[in-house]
Amino acid sequence: MTSEKNRPRAFSNLNIASAAGRAIGSSLVGIATYLIGVHDWSITDAYKVLIFIYVGINVINGIIYVFLTKEIEPNVPKNELIINPIITKSRRKILKLSSLFGLDSFAGGLIFDSFVAFWLFQKFGMNEGLIGIIFITTQMCNLVSLWLSPYVARKIGLLNTIVWTQVIASLSLMFFALAGSPILAVALWMFRGLFDEMDVPARQSYMMIIIPENERNVMSGTANLGRGLGRLPSSYITGLLWSGSLTIFPFMSAGILKLLYDFTIYRTFHKEKPVTIKPKPTS
Repeated sequence: MTSEKNRPRAFSNLNIASAAGRAIGSSLVGIATYLIGVHDWSITDAYKVLIFIYVGINVINGIIYVFLTKEIEPNVPKNELIINPIITKSRRKILKLSSLFGLDSFAGGLIFDSFVAFWLFQKFGMNEGLIGIIFITTQMCNLVSLWLSPYVARKIGLLNTIVWTQVIASLSLMFFALAGSPILAVALWMFRGLFDEMDVPARQSYMMIIIPENERNVMSGTANLGRGLGRLPSSYITGLLWSGSLTIFPFMSAGILKLLYDFTIYRTFHKEKPVTIKPKPTS
């Protein structure tokens, strides 16, 4: 659907739209709060409204999907598409990359919003309103990060963007855990937000250029599976680490694992050459 040159921007726009959609969806929860607090609705009736909105949005999504054309399909005959990563010629690359993405996802899953909110509340005594402002501002930094990703990738390359922006983000996370003042902690958290999502469009684009066109679907699916499986145990492990006392160990563990991921993926793939896709001859 897009050229190799424009692919990072396409993925960037996709992720920005997705993040904006999540933010709008989260804000709609306020409808239930408004109905309960102002109009004295019951909790059940108020949340029924949210369910109807949820169903309505998904119906609209379904209608949109019905009207999509064949232009969205890959430029590959159906009988040449591969859906099993084990039988692909690129299986070693696919499985290595997906495993590394799983490690990255596991490390990222150790640090989640409720955990960070509790940390800021316990260590610095911040109230809910201030923590909410910090998170909203951080989300805006994440959007800037996504928007800047194609520009950075154009300057230093996709793999360098994946690696070095995350090195900065990981080090910022570790210093955040060690910060002794709330101002420094918040500044480091915001600074991390400017780099934290920059690897996402670059990563999605990079997956597409190192394998043949007919293996892109299986590459994407296997990578998402790896990330999903990697994230599953993360929050449970963070809970175990914090079950005894407040500790920086989850932050440091996440940072170290992410640095391990960064240097491993760079060492493994820095000599990898893009696969040239030959355009179909026009009649």
